[in-house]
Amino acid sequence: MKPTLPGALIVLCAVLLPTAALAQPAIGVNAFRGTGPNSQMGKGLADMLVSDLFTNKTFQKCHGTVVEMMKRDLVLKEIKLCREHPSEFDQSRCPSEGMLIDPTAVVDGTVVTTEDSIAWSLQMRDPATGKVIGGSKGSASGDDVFKASEKIAEQLARQACREGMDYTSTPRTPPGAPKPPAPSLPPSPNKSILNNLRS
Repeated sequence: MKPTLPGALIVLCAVLLPTAALAQPAIGVNAFRGTGPNSQMGKGLADMLVSDLFTNKTFQKCHGTVVEMMKRDLVLKEIKLCREHPSEFDQSRCPSEGMLIDPTAVVDGTVVTTEDSIAWSLQMRDPATGKVIGGSKGSASGDDVFKASEKIAEQLARQACREGMDYTSTPRTPPGAPKPPAPSLPPSPNKSILNNLRS
C-alpha cells in the first residue's frame, strides 16, 4: 500500500485587497524575523496576527481570506515530493496546486524585542511586483503584545479594505467546498399573461 502525504493544508482567514471587479483577494502572512532576547516572538506575533485578522470585523466585511504562508509552503513541498516519486506515493491522494489559494498580498517584516518591550516593522507587498502597498510600524510593552496584534490587524484591514468599495459579492469558496445552488429564475411575465388569456 502506497503511503499518503499528510494534509498540511493552509489556514484560511480573511483579508481583502479590493479591485474594481469586486475580487476577493487573499493576504499571506509569513513568519516575521525576530531579534533580541525573545527572538521567537517573530513567529509568535505572526501566529497571533493570523488569528486576529480572522476575527477582525473589517476583514469580515470584505469577505477576504488569509493564507498562513508557512503551512502553504509545506503543501507545496508535499506536491513536489509526490510528483517526483510517483512510484512511492498514491497519486490519487496527493495534494494538488488547485487546492491552494494564491495570495494577492504578503505580509512580512521584523520584530525586535527587549526584556520588557516589543517593536515591529511590517510591510504588506504585492507578491507579483514586490511593491509595498501597506504595513504597520510601532512598539508596545511586553504585557500588551496581544493588544498590539489586534492593532496591527485593524491597521492592515483598513489598508486592504478601502472605503467606498462594494464588497457585497459572494465570499470566496474554500477549495473542495460544494458550490452553492444556482438561484431559481422568476417566472416569465409573458407566460403568466398567456395563462390568464387561456383561462
